[in-house]
Amino acid sequence: MPDYNRFAILIASSEFPRESESKLPPLRCPLNDVKGFRKVLESSKHGEFTKVEVLENKFSHEVMQTIN
Repeated sequence: MPDYNRFAILIASSEFPRESESKLPPLRCPLNDVKGFRKVLESSKHGEFTKVEVLENKFSHEVMQTIN
């Protein structure tokens, strides 16, 4: 374990409820992609991140609150 802290926020958007007029279908890959990337960042072999937070299908104001 490193003697320093490393933090990451991963944002996955696969649903777009406010875009119903454009009929965007849900995306399949973003949620799986960030889950896999989280494992890499947290691994002692590759990332050694202290904390990785995954935000799934959050509105922009919720993302900004987490970043702040």
